[in-house]
Amino acid sequence: MQKFGELAGLSYQIKDDLFDYGTNKIGKPRGIDIKEKKMTLPLIYALNRATYFEKRRIISIIKNHNQNTKKVKEVIDFVIASGGLEYAHKAMLEYKNKALAILKEFDQNEANIALSNLVIYTTELKLNNMKPVLVVISLVVFLVSCGDKIVEKVEETYPNDKPKIIGYFKMEGDTQVIVKEKELYENGNVKMKGEFKDGKRTGIWKAYYEDGTLWSEGEFVDGKRNGYGLNYYPNGKLRMEGNYKDDKQVGKWKFYNEEGILVEEVER
Repeated sequence: MQKFGELAGLSYQIKDDLFDYGTNKIGKPRGIDIKEKKMTLPLIYALNRATYFEKRRIISIIKNHNQNTKKVKEVIDFVIASGGLEYAHKAMLEYKNKALAILKEFDQNEANIALSNLVIYTTELKLNNMKPVLVVISLVVFLVSCGDKIVEKVEETYPNDKPKIIGYFKMEGDTQVIVKEKELYENGNVKMKGEFKDGKRTGIWKAYYEDGTLWSEGEFVDGKRNGYGLNYYPNGKLRMEGNYKDDKQVGKWKFYNEEGILVEEVER
């Protein structure tokens, strides 16, 4: 039932993501998630299919122009044109069907039927009915997923016993598996953070200067640098940008001075 809770929650979350790209007729302003800098599934899919320069343009809008209605519409149009909505809708249905398949393994009593109907309802509901369902589905996911708690563990400390590296773990059967990690400066500010999958770095990892200013960020796949890489000066200006493939710099890399002016382009 723990797995059922995860799948039901994912199908519901994707449904909510899709509303963000709907029309105003559904009653919800478009682009709320974009304005809040949330990386939803439709957007992630579109970015993964984009060219390097297109990806940089969209990421720049999300980071720096997310309150500009015209710019937000550009992101929405980009996601729609890239097939992000179709992909997310398909993923939502797959999660729904997997959740229903799990329920079929149990006795078909009233509780089971009620859960099945709830999962089906969440993938078909309209925006006006979202709020009450949010409360119900959140409760269901909590109850059936409570065995999937994330445990925080201090893995390394400074000489003064302040935490240096904190790991976050969950149980998979009898094994404790790391899902994310955070390295801290001695002053308590985050030095680096990111997630793990199957014991390897995955997704976006970020590093920071001691004052909390972003130092660098980049994508990991299966423990290796794959995708974009960015590095910043302490004043927040971009220092360099480019792409990685299997931990190696590839393609065109751009280098900037501390005023943000492009000074060099190098083909790797």
